[in-house]
Amino acid sequence: MRPSLPRTRLRALLSVLVFGLLASGCDGETPEAAEPAPLPVTLPAEPLPEAEDPETPARAHQRNLVFLSRDADSTMVVPWTFHGVRAGASEVRGRGVWLARGGGWEQLVQEADEGGAHGSGWQILPGPGVGLVVGPEGGLQSLRLRDAPPELRTRVGILLADWSAASRETVRFHQAVTELDGEEVAGFLLDQGSITESGQQPRGDWIFLHGGDVFQGFFQAVTPARAEDPVLPTWMGWTRIAVRERRWSALEVVWDEMRAFEDARRDIPTRWELRSPEGELEVTLESVGSYLEAGAGEGALLPVDAFFTVRGEARFEGDTVAVHGVVRHRQP
Repeated sequence: MRPSLPRTRLRALLSVLVFGLLASGCDGETPEAAEPAPLPVTLPAEPLPEAEDPETPARAHQRNLVFLSRDADSTMVVPWTFHGVRAGASEVRGRGVWLARGGGWEQLVQEADEGGAHGSGWQILPGPGVGLVVGPEGGLQSLRLRDAPPELRTRVGILLADWSAASRETVRFHQAVTELDGEEVAGFLLDQGSITESGQQPRGDWIFLHGGDVFQGFFQAVTPARAEDPVLPTWMGWTRIAVRERRWSALEVVWDEMRAFEDARRDIPTRWELRSPEGELEVTLESVGSYLEAGAGEGALLPVDAFFTVRGEARFEGDTVAVHGVVRHRQP
């Protein structure tokens, strides 16, 4: 049987990633006199450190279930995010829920807990603030808030597109309905997951859009980006255009306009342009609402954790369609 990483070591490893602070002590253990490192409530945007035992590499898995309303005039966005960082038989799991409506954002749940490693990277578990309903064959049927206003539930509907052949990455589009305080809102649901191991770069920013039944798209940077970097990373994409599914590679995304985020002492994007190498697909987006959070750190520049509600246009095959959606933006 492979040895598990002690929980104090797992907490120390995660503390390095979240706060950029090495656990003191010559043997790498968290000192007995020190307070336990707080559990990360979001997945770190830095690579996991190399494991001491190469046969038991640390592994991070993330699953994003993002509801986006059909109605562009009163956009509702509900990201339900799940992540886990596993080392040996120990695992730290985190869950987050946000709600955007009328251009404003609020965070409803941010929690983390520690326990034994459980299931595969794609399996998500409920927590104190988030409940799940799973069908007899293990498929997710709905997510809901537990014991906290507002009354919020997202029901997973018909599967529209599925790219899940890769063992470490999956992207699915569903129809969905979200109930908010008794009112039902129809829309689309992104179900996206990825797995990374020790030393691997995690995925970066992502964009989820739709233009009604004609266009749905998910785009993600292959690595995280920083405003001070001269070159932004390459992006990948998955689209369903007039029911035709396509996967894109080598997409270019430009931060067309920026503004200062003083809390983090960094610049953040407010306008995006996405294009394919041959010009078959072009998307322009601008922010119409945001959730911004500056993370902890010791340097002059602090980490950024953000969501943006966006609107714009997608141009493909000679057609132009109005789109709206959400951008997830992070700077380590």
